[in-house]
Amino acid sequence: MVYIVSYDLVNQRNYPRLQASIEKYNTVRVLLSVWLVQTQLSALELATDLVNSIDNDDRILVAELTHNTAWRGLMTIDSNMQQWVAAAAR
Repeated sequence: MVYIVSYDLVNQRNYPRLQASIEKYNTVRVLLSVWLVQTQLSALELATDLVNSIDNDDRILVAELTHNTAWRGLMTIDSNMQQWVAAAAR
């Protein structure tokens, strides 16, 4: 499964801790606070894992990426990454 992971870090803003947790998986960062994550975990299992890397006032969203997806101006400028994103959305 491929999931969209988005987050808002509020007060502490410990980005390195959360990003390290996200990067344990097969990932691509597509916007400043949005990643695509490929894993065999369920959305709930992935969210539960990532919640351990954020504070109580932070927010996180994990949603399955589906074929009904559109984008413009992703941070992934490499053509291989653009192809990975497109394939994941199928």
